[in-house]
Amino acid sequence: MNLQVTKNRIRKILAYTVAGILFLFISSFLIIQMPPVQNRLIDGFLKEFSQITGFKATIKSFRMLWFDRLELEDVVVYDLANNKMISAKKILINFKVSQLFEKNNVNIDGVFLDSAHVLLTKINESDTSRDLNFNVFIARINEHYGASGGGGGKTPKINIGEAILSQSAFSYINQDQDSIKNGFDYNHFKINIDEGQLKAFMLLGDTIEFDVRTLLAEDQVTKLNVKQFSSFFRISQKALELEGLKALIGKSIITDTIIFKYDSQRDLNDFVEKVTV
Repeated sequence: MNLQVTKNRIRKILAYTVAGILFLFISSFLIIQMPPVQNRLIDGFLKEFSQITGFKATIKSFRMLWFDRLELEDVVVYDLANNKMISAKKILINFKVSQLFEKNNVNIDGVFLDSAHVLLTKINESDTSRDLNFNVFIARINEHYGASGGGGGKTPKINIGEAILSQSAFSYINQDQDSIKNGFDYNHFKINIDEGQLKAFMLLGDTIEFDVRTLLAEDQVTKLNVKQFSSFFRISQKALELEGLKALIGKSIITDTIIFKYDSQRDLNDFVEKVTV
């Protein structure tokens, strides 16, 4: 067998190998686009999500735009009182497959949320206690991974490089307090967010932090508008922090740092009496 014949065979083997890999890659992508496969994946994810948190979630559809880009439509997470705690008309997720699950952590390059809505409200945590729905949600996740000492596991860290919000909203409803008729009703309000940009989002246990680069918003009732807002934000079991704050709200300018301190996040249920500035 001469050298030229050997070279030709090596070329054929390489060509077949590359063609086989490409065929497998493209076939996998096409299979994921099939509705039955998508429904099976969605059902499996939602079932596991509900088992971990006890919170029901629904997703109308999802599409893999490519192996590193995912589009979700009509996403809703219901709290234990069946309120729509989190919802979004469309979510685009950009990620690197190699870094998506790294040492049990979740790493995402970027997220775009269109027409998203977050509702913070009180719900019955048990027959004898009430708490904010988000507090219950985070506590359920920590309990599953043993962060409170029960399961011996390790709570995963969720990292998101950048998050963009468009035409979204944040609502807070405290059913245990009456409405304030004169002035800003801090017990019941809805903030419409025209545009928002967050960087370096991190969720670990009961601690959430991120950089707010841009936030344009308006209170739905009073029409008080946020013309500029940027800050490093962190909330934990001991404090809610706004560092490096630059805010232009209505005719007021707020800068520097604001820290709200408390004994636990449960104190946020009684913000006026139990939280200090």
